[in-house]
Order: sequence, then C-alpha cells, then structure tokens
Amino acid sequence: KKPTITTIDFGRGAVTRTETIPPPKPKGPTWIPVAPGDLKAVNDPLSATLVKADGPNAVCRRTVRVFDGEFRLDLTLHPVATGSAAIPGYEGATVICRATIKPVSGYRKGRKALEFLERKSRIMVAFAQLGTTGVYAPIHATVGTQIGTVTIKARRFEATN
Repeated sequence: KKPTITTIDFGRGAVTRTETIPPPKPKGPTWIPVAPGDLKAVNDPLSATLVKADGPNAVCRRTVRVFDGEFRLDLTLHPVATGSAAIPGYEGATVICRATIKPVSGYRKGRKALEFLERKSRIMVAFAQLGTTGVYAPIHATVGTQIGTVTIKARRFEATN
C-alpha cells in the first residue's frame, strides 16, 4: 500500500546486505525467519528469470533459489514441451516448463494464498533463447491463483548486440 524500495547487495555468492525502505513491520509468532544459509547461492527475482543452459533440454531441469529482500523461495522447473512462438521481435523455438514453488523462509506460516501457490497452483513458463547466447528468458507465463489465472506475455523479445 506504500511505495517500497528494496536494495539487495551480493558478494561471494551470497546476499551481503538488504535494505527495505520503509522497514517491514514487526513479524508475528508464525513468521519463518530467514537464516544465513538461506542467503547463499540465491538470485534476485529479475535475475532468477534468466536461465543459462547448454540447450533447450537443459532449461527446465533446475531449481532456482530466489530472494526478494524478505522472502526466500525455491522455484523448481520441470520440462513439459517444446514449441514455437511468434511475438514482435521473435519468432522461433520455445521451451515450456511447469514451475513449482517451495517457500523457504521470510514468510508467515499458514498464509492461504502462499499455501495455494505451493500446493494447488498450476504455473507454466515458456522460455526462448536470447539470440545464440545460451541464455533463455521467459516470454509467456501463467500462474493459477485463488481468484483466477494471471497471464504475463512479452510484447517484444529480441537480443541486442
């Protein structure tokens, strides 16, 4: 409800500092705190969407450790299919993954929306390769929520030199 700015500093493969303005409210007794080990080998939410892979078959066979400054989760990608997409700036092969979410820390236990995402939600993500870089980025995603499906689609997709 208020504008929030979160800064995450990384160094030596781990989070070294976080700052949230304004600071988060005090947590209740059902809060699962973030442990120091939870902050190793993690990605910020934006970097976590980029997948470096040797080829399309390797894109979806991984778990991405994500930290947004407060919430730490594992996002596991499972292969579903390959296909093709035509969006402005891109026409070509895609890799479709089913994603599952596992909350790790930095959340309130018993939160219904999070339990739904973890146990019942159908999350699908289509990735396309950025040129010939071996880096795959999402171009289409759907997330089932308690009130309906959220769809996110790239309007344009292109690798720049």
